[in-house]
Amino acid sequence: MTRGPRLPHLTAALVALGVVSTLAVGAPATAHPGHEHSPAQGPVVASPEDYTPGLGVVAETTYTVDLDDRTINVDLVVRLTNQIRDRVRDGYVEQQYFHTFTVPVLAGAEQVRASRDGGGALRVQVRPGDSDFYGLAEISLSPHLYHGRPQTVRLSYQIPPQPPRSGTLTQVNEAFATFPVFVSGDPGQASVTVRLPAHLEVDVVGDDMGSTTADGMAVYTATDIADPAEWFASVVARDDDALIDQTVTFGEHLVRLQAWPGDDEWLEFTADLAERGLPVLEDAIGVAWAEPRELTIVETSAPYVYGYGGWYEHSRSLIEIGDLLDAHVTLHEMAHAWFNAELFQGRWVNEAMAEVFAAHTMDELGLDAPAPDPVDPEAPGALPLNSWANVDLENPETEEQEAYGYNTSWWVMDTIVDEVGVAGVSQVVQAAAERRSAYPAATTDSTWDQVADWRVLLDHLQDTAGSARAEELFRALVATDEQAADMDARAEARATYTELADAADGWALPEAVRAPMTRWEFDQASETFPELTELVRTRASVVDQLTAARIPVPDALQERFEGAGDLADLRAGLRAADDAS
Repeated sequence: MTRGPRLPHLTAALVALGVVSTLAVGAPATAHPGHEHSPAQGPVVASPEDYTPGLGVVAETTYTVDLDDRTINVDLVVRLTNQIRDRVRDGYVEQQYFHTFTVPVLAGAEQVRASRDGGGALRVQVRPGDSDFYGLAEISLSPHLYHGRPQTVRLSYQIPPQPPRSGTLTQVNEAFATFPVFVSGDPGQASVTVRLPAHLEVDVVGDDMGSTTADGMAVYTATDIADPAEWFASVVARDDDALIDQTVTFGEHLVRLQAWPGDDEWLEFTADLAERGLPVLEDAIGVAWAEPRELTIVETSAPYVYGYGGWYEHSRSLIEIGDLLDAHVTLHEMAHAWFNAELFQGRWVNEAMAEVFAAHTMDELGLDAPAPDPVDPEAPGALPLNSWANVDLENPETEEQEAYGYNTSWWVMDTIVDEVGVAGVSQVVQAAAERRSAYPAATTDSTWDQVADWRVLLDHLQDTAGSARAEELFRALVATDEQAADMDARAEARATYTELADAADGWALPEAVRAPMTRWEFDQASETFPELTELVRTRASVVDQLTAARIPVPDALQERFEGAGDLADLRAGLRAADDAS
């Protein structure tokens, strides 16, 4: 996944909006009909605790999706009650009334109409909200809303197709619809219904909605909403059969593109990146796809609802990506065809690799590649990258952690690329793809049966790519406190291991120590060091005697030494060879 446009803080905005009304003081019911008090202030904006004092609101909102007509129809019915009792003062009756009622509407609303039950049309004006994602419909109440005279008001409007890349969260076309769902009403007095054709694939993100199917329609509902100001959901509906298809090739592979009807610009942009970018990615990564495959790239703003620019689903070889024509996001998701759980364990590793290789590919294509921001370990959301796991949408810290995780993982790998080059990181990727140990031997199989994790990555960054900064970076930004202690044990064990490997004069150390070093089982590896010290001396004695006698050192002797999993057996064999020399 890649970070993308975030949802606006609509929940917070709705809290600030609440139910908006203007409170005025009406004429006294006396012999002074021409006298009327002026309003003391402008529109009263409710807070979550306050809403609008004296105004009771019972509201039902219905959203109906019609992909064939390419519209989202919204219908709001509210029953308004003035709860401010008339007062008698100095022989006069003082009445307070509401003369306007304001509610949020989706951005792009057209054909906005308001009416009163039992009466005619009401005047309604739409003005901008606090963001580009919604507006405010101000309904003039006629007659004014007095105490004891409740009114039922209906507001309706349509959302037509919005131009691609218009920056709104609301979109509808023949193949796709997405829109935020918000409600009006007093606590416990609000309900909402979303109606869609039953054949659509639908996701509801945010607060819970129940679902049923009737008369060919899927119906999602939430009733008696306890806190309408805080309640919020987003709906994503899709009919992929209505998308426009185009196929391009990548070597022996097929890349299927599926775009919104009419968005030829997205289709051309993505096809160009697939045709030119995938070969550059493959060449830089150094790992070819093992077998012919079909990669599908679908245009959808569904990732935006979750706060991402796009995502990749490896089990389906599927990329879903937004409409913004962002080359880095697109290439990042393409890179996940390599960088996924089959290549590396650990979310941050695959995200970091996808970022740096996407940026490199942009450079190679002559595009302006972005760079990560400097890292602040004390920033909100900061955490060890190894603790940056799957997204928890219920966690209030998720947004900050996601921002920190994406940028910091990219910065770590980008810093290493600056040191060892893309080619050096590519060597590490190839080693991980082939599941090679960072402690190899020339005469024996040095692969193992586990997907590489951050520990194997660190080993290869140091020993295969030659990075001198990787350990420092991993200590500072990747490892947890417990894992940092493992790194301490690793450093101590590697120091002894290196001394013994140097003394072995070109031969790899036995499997009995290389295997636990690969698995980061440093206690087990350290237990072998005393005996290994003696075995390395014996090996040198055997080789020296054979060389002095001008006898070639048998390949089988090196193979037995390097492949030894049992040091006692190796000791016996070397002593026998030493005695015979």
